[in-house]
Amino acid sequence: SAAKCSGERSYYLKREAALLEISLVQYAMNKAVEKGFIPVITPDIINTDIADRCGFQPRSHSTQMYSLANEDKCLSATAEIPLAGMYLDEKIFLHDLPIKLVAFGRCFRVETGNRGKGRITGLYRVHQFSKVELFGLTANEDGTESEALLNEIVSLQKEIHTELGLHCRVLDMPTTQLGATAYRKYDIEAWMPGLKRYGEVTSASNCTDYQSQRLNIIYGKAAFGHKKKKLIDPKYVHTVNGTACAIPRTIIALLETHQKEDGSFALPDVLSTSFRSINTA
Repeated sequence: SAAKCSGERSYYLKREAALLEISLVQYAMNKAVEKGFIPVITPDIINTDIADRCGFQPRSHSTQMYSLANEDKCLSATAEIPLAGMYLDEKIFLHDLPIKLVAFGRCFRVETGNRGKGRITGLYRVHQFSKVELFGLTANEDGTESEALLNEIVSLQKEIHTELGLHCRVLDMPTTQLGATAYRKYDIEAWMPGLKRYGEVTSASNCTDYQSQRLNIIYGKAAFGHKKKKLIDPKYVHTVNGTACAIPRTIIALLETHQKEDGSFALPDVLSTSFRSINTA
């Protein structure tokens, strides 16, 4: 078992389950690219300073991130961090915004304690998992740009999980449930029959200029006639992020929702083509 190799909160996916993960990643990536998101593969090892600037605290006692011994580096808890870090100290022309990115990455979480409604085992809360992440940078000319991208991301999240045949609800999170970075946050929960309740499968946050101020990401109109990149009336960009597909929790909801009486599993139509092509390769 995975526990013998890696301890608790670890797992193996074999045969059809492994192919299901690959199929979900392909499906979510393709959906995002169709909506104009640029595909990115991000590094899993990042500088601690970048994580700090993004609003994570990899060196604190209550951190959910793994740090590398004797190095000022940590394992990425979400592709949001390296995607934001990619634009450290960048100057962006107004006409190049918004920038919309989608990344497939591995997430590493300490996951200490029993957070949420009771202790949950299995795939729901694990130390390492795959995730397709959406990330964007917008202008802040009239205060509506980042909110518009947040709504676009939530709409895409709903589309992805509806096409998977999951029963979902959208929560507009109260301010008491927001982290330090988020100005506004939505969670999407899917019904998980095995748990007999809804479980979070995605979140989406508008961080406004919290991250961009700390990462020094600015934008403005192009000033022509200068050898170096120069901006007129520079401002901090706004950053927005959201989960396109968190693989383990999506697998939980899929298997429990689409299981037949004989124990077999009915694959959603949107996954059947990619799953078949992988299985016969």
